[in-house]
Amino acid sequence: MKVAELKDGMRRVDVQGVITEAQEPRTVTIKSTNEERQVCHFTFQDMDGGIIDFVLWGEDIAAVKKDSIVSLTNGYVSSWQGKLQLNKGKYGKMTIQ
Repeated sequence: MKVAELKDGMRRVDVQGVITEAQEPRTVTIKSTNEERQVCHFTFQDMDGGIIDFVLWGEDIAAVKKDSIVSLTNGYVSSWQGKLQLNKGKYGKMTIQ
């Protein structure tokens, strides 16, 4: 699937691309559980030049760096502050090259 085809609410998304930017991880508090977790935003670009914000949580953050080639299977797309985000989620699988 291409980034240009992604829409809010899509599930079972399979995409491949490169991480072109990596922000610093930050700690957030989950309102429903009052639990603190690490979150990090990356810029993901597919082979056709489509760009989307890629969000990872917890242990997954350390696996990805700038210029990593990422294959995501069973991810999902959401929207936050009016911007589309690609998410690995609990059931997604990520392969890093």
